[in-house]
Amino acid sequence: MSGRGNITFIVIVVLAATATLVVAGSKISASFAELSETVVTLASRVGILEERLSTVFADAEALRATLSEEQQTRLAQEEARQAAEKEIAARLEVLSTDVSDQSSILKAGDLAAVIARWRPYVYKLACTFRQGAATEETSGGSAIVETNGNVTRFVTNEHVLEDGGSYPDSCRLLVPGTDTDIAVDGDGMTIEPEQDIGYGTIAESGVTGILPVQHCAAKPEIGDAVVILGYPAIGGDESITATEGIISGFDEEYYITSAKIEKGNSGGAAIDVKRDCLLGLPTLVVAGRIESLARILPITSFE
Repeated sequence: MSGRGNITFIVIVVLAATATLVVAGSKISASFAELSETVVTLASRVGILEERLSTVFADAEALRATLSEEQQTRLAQEEARQAAEKEIAARLEVLSTDVSDQSSILKAGDLAAVIARWRPYVYKLACTFRQGAATEETSGGSAIVETNGNVTRFVTNEHVLEDGGSYPDSCRLLVPGTDTDIAVDGDGMTIEPEQDIGYGTIAESGVTGILPVQHCAAKPEIGDAVVILGYPAIGGDESITATEGIISGFDEEYYITSAKIEKGNSGGAAIDVKRDCLLGLPTLVVAGRIESLARILPITSFE
């Protein structure tokens, strides 16, 4: 090959190498461009991930704070609950002591105090009935004397004021603890046979110091303590007689009681011991095979 030919060959070889280098450079540039784009994409994704992680960390911190606050609240509630239980237990202990003390007081003398308070309102009643041209006085029974508005009256059972289908010409009320009696004319009496109630008006000069009687506002419960005050035929002629018992049940309009009631107690006072109020009038006895249970006519029958 001549010298000129060699030069041509060399030029061709150089050009080929140059072209190869150009192609390789172009590929390298494209690769760098792709790599740069990938790096940018990764950087963007890393930024998004960092942002999300920051949000997650913030949420986790908020959740931790919330849980901590709830735990403190629950601890405070538990402490308050324990304190309330201690206070309730202490109050129950005091209440139990009070009830025990009240029960002891009742056994020791409270019943006597109740009887003493109500005794001035329970009078012995004796009525005079006309038998043809003659008159006859019967023992009658008992009566409650109270003020009702501006009127002083006595209240008793209708069957106390009835004898053989007739009503009295007059009655006498023996003032408790004295030898004094009060006369009441039969014309001043109101009789209600359907309710077994009788009333009589007393002159203002007849009694002094009589106040309105405290009537029981609520129906008693079975087991409530009662005391019966009156002048039974088997008791003393002048002294009031007291018998005690409980409310044993109910019979239509009547309260059933285990307290002993005898003839002459009718029209007296049936007292609710716990509430210190007038339940009604001891009225009648229903005899059983072995024992007898008495009835009380409720206060609502003559209010």
